[in-house]
Amino acid sequence: MSVPNPGFHFGGLYAGNINRVSSQSTKSTHLFRFYSNLEFGNNFEIVNTVILDQELIADPSYLGDNWRGFAGYTEQAFASFETKRFTAKFGRDFLRWGRGQDATLLVSDYSRPFDQFNLQLRVDKIQFSYFTSKLDAIKLTGHSENAGAFPYAERYMSGGRLDIALFDQSLQFAVNQAVLYARAGGFEWSYLNPFLVYHGESLNDLPRHSNSIISLDVSFFPRAGLELYGEVLIDDFQIESKTLDDLEPDEYGFLFGTRMADLFGTRGVTTGIEYSKVKNRTYNSPEFFEKFLHRNRPIGHFLGNDFDRWLLFARKYLGTAWRIHAQADFRRHGEGRIEAPWDTPWLASTLEEGYSEPFPTGIVEKTRRFGVELRWHPQPRWFVELTWHYTKFDNHLNVRDAELSETEIRLNIWLEWSKWMKI
Repeated sequence: MSVPNPGFHFGGLYAGNINRVSSQSTKSTHLFRFYSNLEFGNNFEIVNTVILDQELIADPSYLGDNWRGFAGYTEQAFASFETKRFTAKFGRDFLRWGRGQDATLLVSDYSRPFDQFNLQLRVDKIQFSYFTSKLDAIKLTGHSENAGAFPYAERYMSGGRLDIALFDQSLQFAVNQAVLYARAGGFEWSYLNPFLVYHGESLNDLPRHSNSIISLDVSFFPRAGLELYGEVLIDDFQIESKTLDDLEPDEYGFLFGTRMADLFGTRGVTTGIEYSKVKNRTYNSPEFFEKFLHRNRPIGHFLGNDFDRWLLFARKYLGTAWRIHAQADFRRHGEGRIEAPWDTPWLASTLEEGYSEPFPTGIVEKTRRFGVELRWHPQPRWFVELTWHYTKFDNHLNVRDAELSETEIRLNIWLEWSKWMKI
């Protein structure tokens, strides 16, 4: 078998949109993405992708500079070696573990990409995945035992995932673990070990701290065209009731849903429904540098914590070039946030009284969002998309009786160019 000649693949993408929200003036923004891919035969490649995006300037989570109306960063910069049984990647790339339609609970691609070492091992119906990464550093406001006397908390994260497929792929499930920690001296060697149980290491590593999470996700295909899926995440779960600390509410999240093709004989239509819930203080931590955030964005679900959500969607292809997508999104979001200071109201109770709090907590923002998207995609390298969204807020931004309605119309244009050169 001959090995392909090394080659250089490079190109660019332009995405422009014109949008109008309610009575506001019409705005236009532009995005440019430049990518290159150096391939050395079948197994080894080097990838680099840079993005310039005007919408990042208005994103409150964005950390970075802007220049002449654009903000940007390197999205991908990694080297990857892959065989049938083995993949090793070093560098910056996105990561997604989970089953949700547009969000996952443990590690989502809503997060900024990770600077990581990523390893995958595959044997028949089993795949083991591991990564360890350097997250963004957080400036210290005072002395911290974990980070020593350094002015920044250097943050790291490791995770492991075991995928198993059974019954001719009709049942697929995965067990996951992740740990986020800060150390002044660099990576914690025990968390570089992909075969340890991180929660046990965290419990036995006192007085130093770390924030560990476990999860389980599953997909079941009882017949062709039907998928049932779910995900459960546990951050902290109280088993005993001996001290006031044991009154801390459980911190967990879950989602479940179904995707169906050709429901009631409607050819070319995919429909689905999904429910997700994440309790208050999930992803949060008493140590501000152990919150599950990366460059101000949630590492898990994009809504953070203290919310629940119903999502309904339908998608149909009209011929080979047209697609229509409709979606209804119903949310309740309490006052809890990942970035909020850690509070301990249960310490004001007694063991006899116990402690409980409502869900969602505080003043609850309620959101109803409806959308329709029509896309014309006549060729792989370009498409035009028209979207309409109507959103109704009650208790907007968790302010009692604050109501807001918004209608948004957006026109998107997507163009791509690329070229392949032998070396």
